[in-house]
Amino acid sequence: VRSYRAAQLATRNHQRRWLDIGAVPTPPEAMIIGAPKCGTTSLIRCLSDHPAVWAHPRKELHFFDNHWSWGSSWFASQFPVFRQGSGIVRMEATPNYLQLPECPERVKQTAPNCRLIILLRDPVQRALSWFHHMQRQEGLRGEAAEVIAQEMRELEAMGKDELGRMGWRAPNCLEGSLYQLSLPRWQKSVPARQLLVVCLEDLIAHPGRSMGRIHDFLGLPARK
Repeated sequence: VRSYRAAQLATRNHQRRWLDIGAVPTPPEAMIIGAPKCGTTSLIRCLSDHPAVWAHPRKELHFFDNHWSWGSSWFASQFPVFRQGSGIVRMEATPNYLQLPECPERVKQTAPNCRLIILLRDPVQRALSWFHHMQRQEGLRGEAAEVIAQEMRELEAMGKDELGRMGWRAPNCLEGSLYQLSLPRWQKSVPARQLLVVCLEDLIAHPGRSMGRIHDFLGLPARK
């Protein structure tokens, strides 16, 4: 109850007139599900500026991985409900979801109509960016070339089935860049019309065109 009330209080002034205070909580219309170090923080911030977007004020709810045992009602209570016709899209961003093999079916079960944005970048650049992130945040030691080479040897020693079941394992530099393992799991569980893959390099080089694709995918009206 407190989470739901907090979500309602987090709405902006122009959205409050559309609040359906007594409605039963429902899952969001959209999520950004990955990948880490691919610009997800910048994207959710940019989208949250749109008047027809309600983005959860706390990035990375981690419901479908860390808090799955809390139940779908907890997840739904994180989002205010707006009356029909508001056009407001509710969303959150947890980039870890992309890589974890259990998440696609959990999302399908809990939010079957949710639209999912996957933001990717050059896999080597993502691996290096993640390496530096782990240095800063987790105290990862060693040189980038050394750490990544060791991870490569471990990956090469795995069989196809083991790779297919693989989720998150430190340091996760190369593993987090194996999009060819992660994407098919989502494509199997979620209809193609509900998935949008965007490359960070395209977003940087052609921001207007790329954001236009994202707005169209989310059904957002053009900003005046």
